[in-house]
Amino acid sequence: MSIERAVEHILMSVGLKPTDRLVIVGDDAIVRATDELERRARALGARCVSFNLDRFGPRPLPRLPDEVSRALDDCDVVLVMVRAEADDRVNELQTVRRPIALHSDSIKHVNMPGVTYEVLESAMQGDPQEMWAFTRRVFDAIRGAREILVTGANGTDARFRFDPRRRWVCSSGDYRERFVVKGSNNLPGAEVYTAPAEADGTFVVDGVVGDHFAHRYGVITATPVTLELAGGRVRRIRCANAELQAGLERYIRIDENADRIGEFAVGTNRGLTRLLGNMLHDEKFPSVHIAAGSPYPHVTGADWDSDAHCDFITLAPNVEVDGRRIMEAGRHLL
Repeated sequence: MSIERAVEHILMSVGLKPTDRLVIVGDDAIVRATDELERRARALGARCVSFNLDRFGPRPLPRLPDEVSRALDDCDVVLVMVRAEADDRVNELQTVRRPIALHSDSIKHVNMPGVTYEVLESAMQGDPQEMWAFTRRVFDAIRGAREILVTGANGTDARFRFDPRRRWVCSSGDYRERFVVKGSNNLPGAEVYTAPAEADGTFVVDGVVGDHFAHRYGVITATPVTLELAGGRVRRIRCANAELQAGLERYIRIDENADRIGEFAVGTNRGLTRLLGNMLHDEKFPSVHIAAGSPYPHVTGADWDSDAHCDFITLAPNVEVDGRRIMEAGRHLL
């Protein structure tokens, strides 16, 4: 396991060419990797500029620094490798990461929010082409679904329905070509997702809770969160950890759509054997996750939005797509 191999696979995934102009946006938490990326990119012949967001003031930043914005005006590829910073007032999803993702249609944008060395040494070590092919197989099996049932021994029993006008996204990690849909290009890759039209039932979160909760609480198997869903929204939250429950109840009141289910996703990295308490990594684990808040309308085509987006992972699910079982106790059947 090595940072060097991870960097090699990142550059393979973005298809960096000697004629490209690369912008790297990082922070203090990932300097060794961003330095290695810059070195490798320059050795390839690409023009490269790197920014450390911690040099622009206390995090989370209230706005995208002007220097970064100007660099994006002369850019072919941008890699965003930053901590997923948020507090009760500022969320860098809104102030930094989304403005970068939407800066220009001509930029190849790849996002790695919350990336750590541990993530790079786990999810970015396997054969990228094998990962791309399997994720495409899951995408082909699930896109166009009318209804998906998710059940599990943990008590999960939830039904999701889908609108054919909303896009399914194959986030495989293969970003060698320019993207059809902006803002959907995460590394590590390995998930298939969309915004559901309806969500009802019980969804037990015994893996990881996203946004800033992941850093604070990590893997929550010992104190799972139970989400009661009805009419496409979170109607009730139950958890033995009273602090986590209260924090989530505040979170889903950030705005009028913060409690609305904005994402349904299946993780496709069969090489992952454990959770890290890091959503960027853990949402690729062979399982199912949903999110309350933004459906990323610029990606999925949903007709609503939110300033929130909090993911929730349920472990070892059974997944039935229009009656066809594609996952059994967290094991892919395709």
